[in-house]
Amino acid sequence: MVLNQTLDQRELLIYLPPTYKTSECRYPVAYVHDRGDVFDPEGHDTLLQLESMFQRGELPEVILVGIAPMERNDEYTPWFAPKLSEARGYGDFGGQGEAYLQFIVEVCKPNMDQEFRTDRRREATGLIGKSLGGLISMYGACLYPNVFGSIGSISGSYWYEGFVEFMVEQPIHHPAQRIYMDVGTLEGGNKDTIQKYMVPRTRTLHAILRAKGYGEDRLQFVIDEGADHARLSFVKRFPSALKWMFGGHDHSLSSEEKVSIPRTTRWTIPSQDGQSAYQIFVYVPHEPPPSSGYPVIYHVDGNSVFGTMVEAMRLQSRRPEATGIEPAVIVGIGYETEEPFHPSRFYDLSLPTPAEELPKSRDGKPWPELGGAAVFQQFIEQKVKPLVEGNYPIDTRKQTLFGHSFGGLFVLHTLFTRSDMFTAYVAGSPSIHWAKRLLLEAEQQFAIALAQHPRQVKLLIGIGEQETGHNMLDNAKELAERLSALREDGLQVACNAFEGEDHTSVLPILISRAIRFAKA
Repeated sequence: MVLNQTLDQRELLIYLPPTYKTSECRYPVAYVHDRGDVFDPEGHDTLLQLESMFQRGELPEVILVGIAPMERNDEYTPWFAPKLSEARGYGDFGGQGEAYLQFIVEVCKPNMDQEFRTDRRREATGLIGKSLGGLISMYGACLYPNVFGSIGSISGSYWYEGFVEFMVEQPIHHPAQRIYMDVGTLEGGNKDTIQKYMVPRTRTLHAILRAKGYGEDRLQFVIDEGADHARLSFVKRFPSALKWMFGGHDHSLSSEEKVSIPRTTRWTIPSQDGQSAYQIFVYVPHEPPPSSGYPVIYHVDGNSVFGTMVEAMRLQSRRPEATGIEPAVIVGIGYETEEPFHPSRFYDLSLPTPAEELPKSRDGKPWPELGGAAVFQQFIEQKVKPLVEGNYPIDTRKQTLFGHSFGGLFVLHTLFTRSDMFTAYVAGSPSIHWAKRLLLEAEQQFAIALAQHPRQVKLLIGIGEQETGHNMLDNAKELAERLSALREDGLQVACNAFEGEDHTSVLPILISRAIRFAKA
């Protein structure tokens, strides 16, 4: 079944596979540039080929969404580049690719997911195009690795100014992303512009991806002998591209779906130096925001406690008239891992403590590099908070920072050095012993600054009563006692030692208490 629709003044050509009408299953989706001209039934028999592949079990049934461009040279290019020639027909390249990809991710895909039975998982979502459409597909792999699990680049225009160099600087997009790319041996042979480098630059890009760790199980490169840069060549290779993109995953037709936390979103943000990336998990309440915006709780170690904090907020804010808890946005700052913790937290959440002042490691080996707390603060202030405040209605007068263990140390350091970043701080089981001298110095400077310029700020220190190793319990209590002297300067301090709890078991009760503390 082929449908013609319009979305935000764009023409869409939508193909629904043969069993769509008679099943209740969800289907993988390929978003295809150029209004899907490579599968348009009015021009060729591509759909008949695909349906034969479905019947033979070579390819799972796929929904195809062809998206028409507004201005192809603008929307299919990642940045501005001047025209290739003064000859007739050539124009500048507008570099509006990021906005076009944003339209697909934030407008088109949500619309398709709502209107049709799509498999919304990353691994069941692909992006494919030819020529400049292949170029923008590869750019989409970089910008949205957690949206597009597979990429199809048919004769991608990698001659484009600066693109190969851009790809050299990119990290691996996603450990499970599948990429198909191809080129004809005759492409660019009759050109006198940089398009003549079509084949060598495609080979170079393939080598770059292999060097970054894309093995043969995730990257396919096809060289089509004797093929030119022509529509018939693109059409011929389209079915094979789809087979590679979707044939490597189990897309068995069933109604089973992965469970996810309602009303949560995951963003990917590059680090300050661009060498790594962070996962930003965001929960937005179902209830409409107050006129001033939602309160917000940011927490580090997002991979470990985001789910716990979201469910605690969902339950406790259902009846605010009874619990006193108003719905709030939850923002977990985590890493590209499925584990609760990532080694990078040692650097991000720690102070530059000299080696001789550090506790001894269990195996006697040196600790990982430490001391990145200031850089991590800057990342939160300059990248995370603008992302959140730019996409969700936030009351900036009600912002809380939560961290546990190393994260608790980071929370205290942030309070002492940048108390203006948040209005409430929750330090759970803070690892004060990792930087006791440096933290004390920061605390003393904070006390002086607060006395000179009083301001209202809150701190909750929570710890399990069984956390006696490294003097953690005593360190926390002593810190709370010292800081209580700053009450007249605007600092409100609460300290809770939870009976029967240790360093890990304290987290659920601490999170529950933190939600109430942020509101109080």
